[in-house]
Amino acid sequence: PYGVFTDTVGTSGRNWVVGSLDGSCPDSDADRLTTADDDAFNWTWKPVNWDCSSSDENALCPSSDGDDRIKAQSYVKVNVLYFAFSWLGGDGIPIAGTITVPDDNNFDPETGLSSLAMPAWVLYSFPQASIGFGYQSDALGQGESWTGYASPLDPYTGYIVITIDRVTEFSMPATLSTEVSGNAESVQGDFVFAYTTGDMGLFTFNNPLESVDGCDDCLDNDGDGWTDSLDPDCADGEEEINQTSDSTCNDGIDNDNDGLIDNYDDDCVNGASGESKDCSDNIDNDGDGWKDQDDPDCQNGGIFEENTTSEFSCNDGIDNDNDGWIDSQDPVCSSALTAEDDGFNSDYECNDGIDNDGHNDIDIDDPYCQNAGAMSDEQPELTYNCINEIDDDGDGYIDANDPDCELTRNNENATNFDADDNPPPPECYDGIDNDCDGLVDAEDPGCVNANGDPDGYMNSEASDGGDGTCNCNDELDNDGDGWIDANDPDCNGSSFGTEVGFGEAACNNGIDDDGDGAIDSLDVFCERNDASYSLEAPPNFVGTCDDAQDNDGDGWIDSQDPDCEYSGGSNENAELPDDYPLALPCNDGIDNDGDGVDIDGDGILDEGIDATDTGCVTGLDSEE
Repeated sequence: PYGVFTDTVGTSGRNWVVGSLDGSCPDSDADRLTTADDDAFNWTWKPVNWDCSSSDENALCPSSDGDDRIKAQSYVKVNVLYFAFSWLGGDGIPIAGTITVPDDNNFDPETGLSSLAMPAWVLYSFPQASIGFGYQSDALGQGESWTGYASPLDPYTGYIVITIDRVTEFSMPATLSTEVSGNAESVQGDFVFAYTTGDMGLFTFNNPLESVDGCDDCLDNDGDGWTDSLDPDCADGEEEINQTSDSTCNDGIDNDNDGLIDNYDDDCVNGASGESKDCSDNIDNDGDGWKDQDDPDCQNGGIFEENTTSEFSCNDGIDNDNDGWIDSQDPVCSSALTAEDDGFNSDYECNDGIDNDGHNDIDIDDPYCQNAGAMSDEQPELTYNCINEIDDDGDGYIDANDPDCELTRNNENATNFDADDNPPPPECYDGIDNDCDGLVDAEDPGCVNANGDPDGYMNSEASDGGDGTCNCNDELDNDGDGWIDANDPDCNGSSFGTEVGFGEAACNNGIDDDGDGAIDSLDVFCERNDASYSLEAPPNFVGTCDDAQDNDGDGWIDSQDPDCEYSGGSNENAELPDDYPLALPCNDGIDNDGDGVDIDGDGILDEGIDATDTGCVTGLDSEE
């Protein structure tokens, strides 16, 4: 069976072909320190059970015909070889090690896997190995020179070669006939056949024990429990010499009172983190723009990120230098403890006080700056359908003049602005007739730039001097179409704009499209929906609205009953609310024209009211 080996520590996967053993300090016991006994590798594999008489359904028999003379065994062998060479050819320094274990070594019945760990001291017994990949500086035949590849003068040029194999051996009794001193003899013994399967890898290796840098040697040189990059000294670019620092995970104090100090506390991700979940979770818990140890709350022994401001000008919630950017957003605020005092900064287009892209939105008012930050350019590099000279989304704006392109760089069809955005959409891209001249956004001459192109970044529709009369907030039906203010399609749901008359929609065209005697705003179905609806009646009548019966006893059947229009064509028993705004004189139980007749003298009109009135064709008619 083929041997498949997985490493759970060093390379964390299969083995590998070409790789690197650099940059990691073994810590298999998770104590955050590297010792000689920590595992540099831990290989796992599924062993072979050769006892075919066992209850193991995966057991294998050495012989398919049950010949018990044939025996089989398997074992695992790991070879580690230091192979030094140069581009002139290998010089083969003979440094090697071998580990051989049974196939079921450290077998775990729960996982069904065997395992083999290589301790760090074995790996660290080998010198470092490195490869410099070269290049040719001149064309062939023109004095070419090769540099940077496997210099023969570099004693560390080479690889660590690791192989891991399952060796499978089959044996059976055999008799060998031979001649000894002229006499025929038979020699009894075992014939053995073996084969191997497995993996191999070539690795570069920086042996930390050979490092002269205390921040790259996998050792806790200052005894604070942190090694190399996990030590605050190394994180600050200093030597690893200080046993304590300002960090609550490196101050020798149990700051959160859980009985665990610094590197022994699981909340401490590294020596520069905070000794509490609040100060080590990479979350801005108090919303002040600073996280974990960057937040003043987590400094000087603090363990709770809870204050949105502090006494520092880069953490007080104020734009102290009046450049539009506050606290952590401001480029000058490299930390919460610095002073926010530099004003505009010419190094960054989004913080220089200049309208660099000509869109009339400077720095923090520019949508791209809002998304990309103060240290970005104001104009992104546009791609795809933002450079095709086509109005892809039909809003009247093309490519760089469409605000969608500034927010996405490549998608003019994206609709990213809405009324809640910060910054808000420009007047020329908000879908509102801001100057009340009856023209919206790209239709308005005020939204045309100096080049004569509709520009969604223009921020005043009134720049053309064509202001109209804003009457979308006066509670009057100014254009006589039956719809008032925000309910009128002309107003587009806004208090800006002008009511200019009928439109094209069935509920705002001045026509009785469904022939029920009610037009537009007086139609039950239109009132139930809105003025922009394309139908004056439900597209289909079903259920009790399509059974040819007067289900609610009001005299009207199916589509003639206002309840059916009100319910969308499905329920004749639907009752109109008491405060229903439309007058329905043919369905209100009142003799509106005074022609009712009480035939049987019981005080109840028998004719001339609602469905019995000759003036009412349907319950939707506007008069008896």
